[in-house]
Amino acid sequence: MLARRDRNREESGQRQSVAVTEIEPALRGLLDEIQASLYAQARSFLESHTIAAAERNEFLDLCSTRAGMIDIAWCERAECEAEVKRRTMATTRVLRELQEGDVRCTACGEPAKARAYFAQSY
Repeated sequence: MLARRDRNREESGQRQSVAVTEIEPALRGLLDEIQASLYAQARSFLESHTIAAAERNEFLDLCSTRAGMIDIAWCERAECEAEVKRRTMATTRVLRELQEGDVRCTACGEPAKARAYFAQSY
């Protein structure tokens, strides 16, 4: 009996009976399916827990109250990150290139140098 841990018990295909002589070929395909399923679940979770904020108050509120990553234009200044951390406990996670239209840091208003995800650690 093969049981997938990427699906709930009630879901179709969560368990399947396989003859001992067919385990190896069955596992190869099953592991590829499980990998694709886990990747899709992780991607969906990330997308649903990532929010872009364009205004300072919205950004600070989201950092304080919402689980996930808040995407902003950021100045990359240590003082700015320290102030965000003091107010919300959130810090930067990943820096990316600026997007068209990113001019000012959402957190402090200084010139933006990058896009950043801010999040609280757990």
